[in-house]
Amino acid sequence: FSPTWKSMSDHTKMTTMVALIEKGFEDQLVMSQDICKKHYLLEFGGLGYDHVVRRIAPRLKTVFGVDDAIIDKLLVQTPRRFLTVDQD
Repeated sequence: FSPTWKSMSDHTKMTTMVALIEKGFEDQLVMSQDICKKHYLLEFGGLGYDHVVRRIAPRLKTVFGVDDAIIDKLLVQTPRRFLTVDQD
């Protein structure tokens, strides 16, 4: 089976993320990944569950100059806000 689409590279995704941050959308962005197939797992040759925190977040900082506060928003604050249900 061969997929009928081609996924964007990590570099392209990071470039797009940085462009959206620069346009002021940082509070609306979440950084995540999908592990839906066995071959995405580290033990089967994939990048593993920690790909975003081990590779992507550091590159956003070192290569693109995204600061720690924005990385925290993308990985912690905004997902928390999106996934919190108001009980009122």
